[in-house]
Amino acid sequence: MPLNINSLSIRSSMVSSRPLWMTLLFILLLSAIAPSHAFRGRASQQLEASAEELEEDVKAEIAFGRQLAALILGRHPLDQRQQINRYLTMVGRYLTEHGGRSELTYRVALVDSEEINAYAAPGGYIFITRGALLQMEDEAELAAVLAHEIAHINHKHIVKELKIRGNTLDAGSMVGQLLGGFSDTARVALQQTLDKAFGLLFGNGLKQQDELEADQSGMLLSTLAGYDPKALERYLQKVSHHKEDQAAILNQTHPSFSVRLEALQQQRQQQRLDQIEGVTMRPRFTLIVSPNLSE
Repeated sequence: MPLNINSLSIRSSMVSSRPLWMTLLFILLLSAIAPSHAFRGRASQQLEASAEELEEDVKAEIAFGRQLAALILGRHPLDQRQQINRYLTMVGRYLTEHGGRSELTYRVALVDSEEINAYAAPGGYIFITRGALLQMEDEAELAAVLAHEIAHINHKHIVKELKIRGNTLDAGSMVGQLLGGFSDTARVALQQTLDKAFGLLFGNGLKQQDELEADQSGMLLSTLAGYDPKALERYLQKVSHHKEDQAAILNQTHPSFSVRLEALQQQRQQQRLDQIEGVTMRPRFTLIVSPNLSE
């Protein structure tokens, strides 16, 4: 039975059916090395959402994100490797337990593309390309990239940029009309907003400050979950040395590699993250990803 994005919910029953050895390995990850109590408190405080959520706004965000996710899958089809998708779901679930928005159901999926990138749509939809996964050497790098995308959703970068709300009727907020019948005018406004969101993901990208904020929050989240704080830096350094056309795609929608790496290094030093010896979980990553990705 083919996979679809809704079957990859982080809260789905698919997670509970994972093999026992995978469950035990996650228990070992939880207990093997945990950041200090002081760091957990500090990081959790920084990751907390500051604004109060309105139910109608959340519904509009999820509805809009579902439409945008469909457009993403129209460009990059869902990769049907079930073992890898289960693994992505499991790592995503572990991360969101440390810093996700409780009102959302996060979904993580592998998409069939050689491009090196990952995407986040409002409402909890996260996609990572096969090309990006091929560049990774361990689970910490995977977690770092997923945490970056989770941060985009948690900070509502696209939602704020496009003023997606459920309780107003201005042109930028017609998304709320997804929840019921709407006029041709609203339908056109919705499509225009979707086109803008698609352009942010595949064209000019989000604001530089949003990408750097996602890097910062993502590093905190993955470190809080027990992973190596340097994982995102390792991944970006590898990608920056990749063949020019693939590296250019990521550079087109993000700040330059040098800017991102410098900001991450400064954050590590300022927040003393070097004192935390996070795990990489390379053996598990290799065991699950390598044989399945080569199929």
